[in-house]
Amino acid sequence: MEMPVARTAGKLLDEVAAREPTKTAIICGDVSLSYGELNEQVNRGARSLLALGAGRGDHVAVLIGNRPEWVVMYFATARIGAVLVPLNTWYRRSELEWTLRHTNAKLLVYIDKFLGHDYVDELSGIIPQSDALVGESASPRRAGAIVLDSSQPPASALDDFFTIGRDVSDERLAAAVDAVTPDDVHCILYTSGSTADPKGVPLRQGGIVENGFGIGERRGLVPSDRVWLGSPLFYALGAVNALPATVTHGATLIVQGHFTAASAIDTIERDQATMFYGTSNMIRAIRDDPSYAPKRLSSLRGGAAGISGEERRILIEEFGATGATPSYGSTETYGNAAGGSKMTQSEANAATSSNTSDWS
Repeated sequence: MEMPVARTAGKLLDEVAAREPTKTAIICGDVSLSYGELNEQVNRGARSLLALGAGRGDHVAVLIGNRPEWVVMYFATARIGAVLVPLNTWYRRSELEWTLRHTNAKLLVYIDKFLGHDYVDELSGIIPQSDALVGESASPRRAGAIVLDSSQPPASALDDFFTIGRDVSDERLAAAVDAVTPDDVHCILYTSGSTADPKGVPLRQGGIVENGFGIGERRGLVPSDRVWLGSPLFYALGAVNALPATVTHGATLIVQGHFTAASAIDTIERDQATMFYGTSNMIRAIRDDPSYAPKRLSSLRGGAAGISGEERRILIEEFGATGATPSYGSTETYGNAAGGSKMTQSEANAATSSNTSDWS
């Protein structure tokens, strides 16, 4: 497949949407967005960011679970050159406070509740005390922050946010888009934190697009693929790996709201996922779940297989995929440092019997 012409994430989406406006871009539960619909929401989100004073180089923190709104903010910030700072939804209050102060965010967009977290409560007292969060707010509840209503269906919680930018002209948006370059930082992903303070890793627009296309080619992605993503979007595996790999190939991303083995099996079966994008522990958890049956995953034809022969064997021999692609990397290398070719069943069996992690 030919690599897209665009070298920034915002223009990448525009390019794919112009070519395939009715193609499904995102599936999340009962909600789906076509590339044209996603692109329109991204334009509206970009206008609202501009109206709030966020522009090229400004940091915009996002605290949202795996929902379409996260993807909209990902591309809306990229479109105008703002820097996305995805926050870990597992952070405790102290970690949220530390990261918000460290990143010097101009704006925070967050959902009110997610997986037992009441973020309105957890962020109470943090945002008003932070000199970093400044500017006009569309929400009366927090200065420098936009609060989304989690009771709204996915892809709808941003509706009120979109109204903020309705008076931003086409010319102003176009000027902001044209100013963005491949060397501009698209996102800062915070890593570690288990043994020390988290560290922010800046990743550039051009690198995200080029790496996304490269890893998609390595995995054999094609436009007809439906890519199941089980890990959080705020991780490198989601933000700078699965998401750009899917979009650069004009494929469909199936967003798992949050991972449990049973819900993953249900989602893969219902949405007929063809590519598995999860971690080694997810592969084992799915295989060991009482609801697992090979026929329920029969739509899978390939995917990410971790770095051990056993996970590759499970994906191919037990899940029924025709190939599996091992890879290894770090956030600093856009989620990849090396990637193997697609492994066949016989190669997976050989790797397992020798108990090695050699890549083919």
